[in-house]
Amino acid sequence: MNTGDRYYRHEMTDSDHADLISACTQLEGFVILSGYQTEVYRDLLSDWKMVSVHALASGNRGSVQRTECLWLSPRVANHQYQNDMFNTA
Repeated sequence: MNTGDRYYRHEMTDSDHADLISACTQLEGFVILSGYQTEVYRDLLSDWKMVSVHALASGNRGSVQRTECLWLSPRVANHQYQNDMFNTA
């Protein structure tokens, strides 16, 4: 649903994203965040590994090429390095 400049029914503010990131960085388990690269994520997750992929997204404005990102917590990144988990699927 696009109302004005909104693309999603429930948009998050930069403050909402910062709160989400803060909560995720405090978790001890394996954490992977998915989204689009923004300054907030780049700044607050600088010690996390980012993996990006080009994808075609479609919506009310037609299809567009986007770069979708996964941020891997240090624990996930270390596990990936040890087991190369993305090449075993």
